[in-house]
Amino acid sequence: MSTPSTPIRVSAKFLAGMAMPTFCPCCYWYRLHCGTPPFSSFPSIFNDIDLYTKRLVRAYIDKHGHPPNWMGVLSVADGYTDPGTLQWHDEKNDIMLRGILDELLHAEDRSRWFLLDYKTARYTAGQDRLLPLYKVQLLAYAFLLMKAGYKNPEISALIYFEPPESPTLKELGDCTKEGGFVLPLSAKVVKIDLEDFARIDDLLNKTRKIYDQTKAPEGREGCPDCKRLNTLIHQAKSDPHAGKELTDRYVRSNFGQWNHVRVWTDVAGDPVPEDSLEELTASL
Repeated sequence: MSTPSTPIRVSAKFLAGMAMPTFCPCCYWYRLHCGTPPFSSFPSIFNDIDLYTKRLVRAYIDKHGHPPNWMGVLSVADGYTDPGTLQWHDEKNDIMLRGILDELLHAEDRSRWFLLDYKTARYTAGQDRLLPLYKVQLLAYAFLLMKAGYKNPEISALIYFEPPESPTLKELGDCTKEGGFVLPLSAKVVKIDLEDFARIDDLLNKTRKIYDQTKAPEGREGCPDCKRLNTLIHQAKSDPHAGKELTDRYVRSNFGQWNHVRVWTDVAGDPVPEDSLEELTASL
């Protein structure tokens, strides 16, 4: 299905999804060929919070010459750089890898670099189920920085912003304002030891291998997204009008951006229905 003149485009975060214990090659194949499914969405409010955090940190650096003290070892930085959208073309696999960093700080005349990723979530050591993804995502960012001519970051870190776990009535009252409320967030810096860049090469090789299969590979056992896709594709093949109605319902409900179910059914095989349409819609 692939052609040398049309590279695959993947983001650093998308590629890092292969590091998750729940990774499913079938779902990965569909996303490579068809884009984000209608039942997969990410609330934009978290992107807005990350952007606000970036502006706050940079405003503090502009005023004080260093980041806020709650950034711990990273507070030695004395400036920031915005590299914009980073991208690198893997010519061997014909894949364009792209990434947009949350933050890149520097110190001592840009001889030291610090790579950061902001997370609005509570961190519990060893229990963050997304940590494998975040580690490879940071590795991919560092890889892209290196390809763009930057030095390898001295420190790579996740900064978690956690809401109060058990606020008192007084604390809740103090956060209530005339036009709304203030949500106090506590910062927790988690340093990440990056793997060798060979991991990125390996994932790019696997991405090309999965993409080039003529039909979707076998999915992970028990994958809930496989069941949803299977039901939706079966319904669309057996009744295109009902399939379109179902797709339109997804889009209206903000379950991702999906132009038409035929984008999926054109490349899909003949799935065996595991759920009825009623069971699928009832689960949304």
